[in-house]
Amino acid sequence: MGIIEIEHPPSFYPKLLCRKLMVKNRRISLGGKHTIKTRMMSSAIPLESFRWDLQKISATAANELLTFILADPGDALLIPTPYYPGFDRDLRWRTGVNIVPVHCDSSNDFDITAEALEAAYREAESKNIKVRGMLITNPSNPLGITIKRSTLEDILDFVTQKNIHLVSDEIFSGSAFSSEDFVSVAEIVEARNYEDSERGHIVYSLSKDLGLPGFRVGAIYSYNDKVVTTARRMSSFTLISSQTQHPLGSDALRQKLHRKLHKN
Repeated sequence: MGIIEIEHPPSFYPKLLCRKLMVKNRRISLGGKHTIKTRMMSSAIPLESFRWDLQKISATAANELLTFILADPGDALLIPTPYYPGFDRDLRWRTGVNIVPVHCDSSNDFDITAEALEAAYREAESKNIKVRGMLITNPSNPLGITIKRSTLEDILDFVTQKNIHLVSDEIFSGSAFSSEDFVSVAEIVEARNYEDSERGHIVYSLSKDLGLPGFRVGAIYSYNDKVVTTARRMSSFTLISSQTQHPLGSDALRQKLHRKLHKN
């Protein structure tokens, strides 16, 4: 796997990074065919010296890999409710990691409050369960709502205070009705010059935004070199097939996908 420095963000991730995020001094490490590496790195809106750590796998495998990396069996991740029921399978079955719900309700539009976060953390502590991280879906699965900027800032403050990690599953990021509705964790990190950026990890895939369930093409974006290196070493069984990579490398398909994303 080689190191590629690029000046444009991935065209398959436009709503997250192409609008206003200026990212500097990152690097990107990609597995797979060279054509995939280059085709995924184009955008109509260039960013200055955009570089990132990225490992291509499916979103399901990405979430499980991050759980393996960040937590030991018996540890826990905090997840706001309601959450995608598949997480009980994807994050727990093989890892031995627990899920501690952060209880949110309709009275405040399922906002993730500081009080709810603290209550979930204390619940885990009362059971002698060590919390290693928090996982959010933004936009939410199953609610379909986006997380407010102020809430994301509160979540970052919380994970910093508790010395844990944050995984933001943003596989629906290109499906927001208004581009202004969605704010990525990456935007908050960059805007605040977040000193503990290595706590933040983002998962993305092509399946939802392009309507390709089962296509199994995704990525882990992270500021943490150790996490990306470990994910690369553990991803031998989740690599993208050559048959899948080949059409993604074609000019015709890339242009069609690019038009579809910007049109929708």
